[in-house]
Amino acid sequence: MYELTGIPSTDLLASRLAATQQTTISRLQPLLPRLPGTAVFSHTTAYRILGIPLPEHYDLRDSTIHVSAPDPRHRRHRITGVSWHIWPLLSEPDSFVDIYNVPCISPTHALAQMSMHMEFGQLVVSGDTLLCRNSNLRRAEMTDFRQLLHSRFKGSCRFSRMLPLLREGTDSPKETELRLHAMRFGLPCPEVNFPVNTRGHVNHADMGYPEFKVILEYDGLHHFTSREQWERDWEKRNRWIAAGWSVFVATAATLASEDALIRYFRDVERALHANGAEMYVTEPPMSVWELSDRRRHRN
Repeated sequence: MYELTGIPSTDLLASRLAATQQTTISRLQPLLPRLPGTAVFSHTTAYRILGIPLPEHYDLRDSTIHVSAPDPRHRRHRITGVSWHIWPLLSEPDSFVDIYNVPCISPTHALAQMSMHMEFGQLVVSGDTLLCRNSNLRRAEMTDFRQLLHSRFKGSCRFSRMLPLLREGTDSPKETELRLHAMRFGLPCPEVNFPVNTRGHVNHADMGYPEFKVILEYDGLHHFTSREQWERDWEKRNRWIAAGWSVFVATAATLASEDALIRYFRDVERALHANGAEMYVTEPPMSVWELSDRRRHRN
């Protein structure tokens, strides 16, 4: 399930993560005889073994190998380059997996461990990556997250507040960021990856408001460096526009600037109003932490 083999070269992210997985496992195998039977690789080391994209920013050193054990008595000191952690939840079912005979904490437990090591918005982005649409990279279901809701661990409050903001079937971390920004600026959560049928062609929009024929797209660097990708994107968008859809494309520059974001969402707001929606952009934007207030997600 977690072994990244036979990945097509066209799946650029999965190919890159497969290479990282193999390199990491080769680096770790000599350590296995020195670890107690209860220990597993964890934190960012687990991300690399599991084929999970690392968040953009976190407060752990990249060169460190992270190992967790359920009990302090199980630690082995003086292994150069290894940082030991205690994770009592390793006694729970499905808390760890074996990948190429390398013991590794499970994806949702790895995310739980990382919940105190990254900014809250990045935690939501990382949660979405586990639920992504790509079958090669999907690592969890929402039920897996909910199993940890009643567990106590460092960061459990942040973990539980993250859950209402997660969406299944996303395509990229940057698309998640764009969705969160839409909500920060007061718009309802956009629907993700919904199908649009135009002239007999069915394509999925990154996100948007299908009831009001408004689409929000994110174009990463590969959209510009691959001519085929670029041409496919604009062919489908031209069909959407011809069919009466409003299409708004964001880039890395859009996400990097609050001024650019407000201009972007004001344009989205105008298109929504033109199609009868009563949705309004608000300033100043909320923080992602404020968005996670459960009182906002009732009903």
